[in-house]
Amino acid sequence: MAKRILIAVLLAPVLSLTGLGAATAKDAITRLRLCGASTCITVRDMTTLQILMTYIVPSTAQHPAPAPYFRFAPIPTRRWPSSYPRYVYVPSAKLVRIRYPPSRATWGTVGDAAPILQHLTAGMRAYVTPSAWQAVTVTAHATSSIHPQTGLATASCADAIYTTPAPHPPEPVQAVRIGPAVFSSLANLTSARGIDKPSKSLPFYTVKSPLTILARSGHGVIITLIGEASNAAFVYLPLWLHRLTAWHYTFSQVPRRILLPLCRASQTKLPMNTHYAGGLLLRKLGCVAIQVQVIGETRTYRARIPIGVRHC
Repeated sequence: MAKRILIAVLLAPVLSLTGLGAATAKDAITRLRLCGASTCITVRDMTTLQILMTYIVPSTAQHPAPAPYFRFAPIPTRRWPSSYPRYVYVPSAKLVRIRYPPSRATWGTVGDAAPILQHLTAGMRAYVTPSAWQAVTVTAHATSSIHPQTGLATASCADAIYTTPAPHPPEPVQAVRIGPAVFSSLANLTSARGIDKPSKSLPFYTVKSPLTILARSGHGVIITLIGEASNAAFVYLPLWLHRLTAWHYTFSQVPRRILLPLCRASQTKLPMNTHYAGGLLLRKLGCVAIQVQVIGETRTYRARIPIGVRHC
């Protein structure tokens, strides 16, 4: 309730000048998903949506140097199923990169939408500075797709299945710990027992391994399959968990590197043990080498894990 009141106060001068307060939502978007590295929110307030869509438009603004950023996009509806804008918001430059697929991206100023964006992202941790803006792509759910050059897929806290306080990590079950990442059900897989075998609809071995990032790390992690990575892929993102029937044709597109954020408590902002559902796909049984790197650190942790074989 407090957030709605504050948004109304921020919008009052704009509405009095534009007359948007009386506009209808018949042909407008009804929800917008905004994400940072720590969490995502869904914006449903129609006045807020009208301001964002009115004042954030393409202009002649030059693109800024890479900097921390947020992502947002309208959630598609039946009226607006596919051709929706996607945004990358750079608060330090007060600029937004705008792309209407399949058109190229352009940059625009946030204008009078600046206080709204500032309020919506308050307390939210931005995504880390990218190597280049071309490396950042945005889906309808404001999550990043896999960039073809870096191969890095990015999750958000909205993708986590649950969190627990730092002093209460889950009890490990047949787990392999690699640095601050705990891969459950991945230990002692020295035979094919317990591994889902290939089928006609899913011609790969499937290993279920829920992943926990321990709060003590203080930051999220990047998990990477190294070595013979073409034999295996991670499935810790809902996008791939929901595409079982398509994997026969798109295995090469399933990520081998994923950035998984460490979520924080909404009130205290303290780091939480963060849990993600998922596991691995394998073309054939064998050894899998996994690397874990805490975001912002140079040190890496590695483990070579036998899956369906006795030794590595």
